[in-house]
Amino acid sequence: MKSVKHTIAKTILVIMAICIILTGCSGSGSNSSSRAVAASASDATRKDLTLCVAVELDTFDPVASAALATTCITAQVFTRLFNVNQEQQPIQELAKTVKQLSDTETLITIQDNALFEDGTKITIDDVVYCLNRAAKSAVLSTLMKAVASIEKVDENSLKITTNGPLPSLSLALSHTACSILPKSYVEKAVASGDWSKPIASGRYKLKSREIGNKLTIVKNDKFFDPVTSAQNNSLTFKLVPEASSRTIMVETGEADLSMAFATADYERVKKNPNLALYEHTSAIVNYLGYDVTIAPFNNKLVRQAMNYAIDRESLIKVAADGHGAPWYSVLPPTCMGALENPGNYKYDVKKAKELLAQAGYPNGFKMTLCVFSDEAKRIGEAVQIFLADAGITVEIQSLESSVSKDMTAAHKVPARIAKWGAYSDPDLVLPRTLGKGGIGGANVTFYYTDELEDLYVKARSTFDNPTRIKYYQDAQKIIMEDAPWCPLYIGVSFGLARKGLQNVIVDPEQVVEMYKLHY
Repeated sequence: MKSVKHTIAKTILVIMAICIILTGCSGSGSNSSSRAVAASASDATRKDLTLCVAVELDTFDPVASAALATTCITAQVFTRLFNVNQEQQPIQELAKTVKQLSDTETLITIQDNALFEDGTKITIDDVVYCLNRAAKSAVLSTLMKAVASIEKVDENSLKITTNGPLPSLSLALSHTACSILPKSYVEKAVASGDWSKPIASGRYKLKSREIGNKLTIVKNDKFFDPVTSAQNNSLTFKLVPEASSRTIMVETGEADLSMAFATADYERVKKNPNLALYEHTSAIVNYLGYDVTIAPFNNKLVRQAMNYAIDRESLIKVAADGHGAPWYSVLPPTCMGALENPGNYKYDVKKAKELLAQAGYPNGFKMTLCVFSDEAKRIGEAVQIFLADAGITVEIQSLESSVSKDMTAAHKVPARIAKWGAYSDPDLVLPRTLGKGGIGGANVTFYYTDELEDLYVKARSTFDNPTRIKYYQDAQKIIMEDAPWCPLYIGVSFGLARKGLQNVIVDPEQVVEMYKLHY
C-alpha cells in the first residue's frame, strides 16, 4: 500500500511541476486573454485566410515526404486519381470511371477537361509517369508492392495490373505521393533537384514561400471541377513553432485557424465566445521509437523495458492535458483489426528494471531523445521523467523538422518522439512503417523481419477481410514482442478557428478539405 501511495503522490507532484513550467511559458495568463478580440466585420468579408502550423513543408516533390505538414499542402496543390472522405475511404477525383476487369486488373479513365495551372492538358502519359514514379519511391513502394504494371491503354485511360487481389489499391492511389504533375516538369526537377516552382493540378497553386516563415497558395482557376473548387481566395500557412502563440494568433484575429492546437489552452478557448474548437478522435499513434541498429536499442529486452517503464495514464495528463487514451499497439483503433495491447504491457517499473538487468544494463544507461516539434518536446519531457525512475537518463535534443530525414538516414536519431496517422487499411500502414520496403521512407526505426514480410504479402493477397485481420493481428503481436516502438497514446485531432469560419472539418488526423473554408 505504501508503494502505491508513493507512486500516486510522485505522479501528482510530477504533473504539478510540469504544469507549472508549461503554464509559465504558454502565455495562458491574463495578459494573453486580454489580447483576444471579438469576431469582427472584417472576418466576414475575408477571403484570404491564415492558418498557423507547427511544422513547415519539406518539399513539393510528392514522393519525397509523407509528413503531415507536407501532405496537407501538397494535397491542395496537386490532384490525384482518388481523394479520401472524412471516414478516410477513397473517392474518385481525377478518376472519371473505375472498372474492375478481374481480380488483378483495374481500368481507370480520367476527367476529359483536366488542366494544369499553365493551361496545358493533364494527359494519361502524365498520370502513368507519376504513378510509376510513386510506385518505385521509398514513400509508396510498400503500398504498391503488389502492383505489376501501370500502363497506358488509350488517350483517356490506363490499366493497373496487380500480382494478385489488392483490396487497398484505391486507397493507396489517394496518397499524395500519387499526385499528378507534368511529366516534363518532374523530369527537369529530378535532374536539377529544384522543386521550388511546382506546376499545380489541384485546387490551389503556389504564390510565394518564405522558408522558415510562411507559404501562400492561391485559388487555381484551371482546376477541372468548378463544383469543388476553392471557396476562398488564398491560404497562407504561417509557421509558428510555439504552441500557445498559435492560439493567441487566432484569439487576436491575426490567424483564422490553428492547425496544431495546444491542449494547454483548452479551458481558455472553450470559454471564449469568439472562438470555435473542433475535435475528432484521432487515428494518430504518438510513440517513442528507436533506431534498432544502434546500441542499446538493438537489444529487444531494452525496448521491452521501456514499454513497461512509462505510465501512459499520467503521461497523457502531462503531455496532452488528459485529451487522449493510453495505447499499446502500432495500429490505431481506426484501423481494421487493431489490437489495443498485443504485447500485454502495463506500467511496471520493477519489471522494466529486471529486463534492463537481463539486457546487461543493471544501472540503466544514458540516451539522447530527439524531438522535432514543440508537441514532441512536451511529450519527451514527460517520458524523460518516467524513464528516470527505471534508471534511464534522457537528454532531450530539440531539432528542426527539416533535418529529420537526413539525420535518420545517417543513423543520427537513436530515439525520437514521433507520431503516425494511419489509413484504415493496415496494408497501407504496417509495411511502410515497420517493413523492409519502408526503410528510407516512413520506417524510421529500420526494423523489419522476414516473418512480418511474409504476413504482409499474405494479408494483401485476398479480399477476405476476416482472413486479412488474422494476419494483421499476428503481425501486431510480433511487432510488440520485438517492441521497435513504445506506443504511448491515441490523442484527439483539433482545429481552433475564429467563430465565423465555416466548414472547419477535422478528420482523425488533422483539419481537412481546406478548400471549403470561408466566412
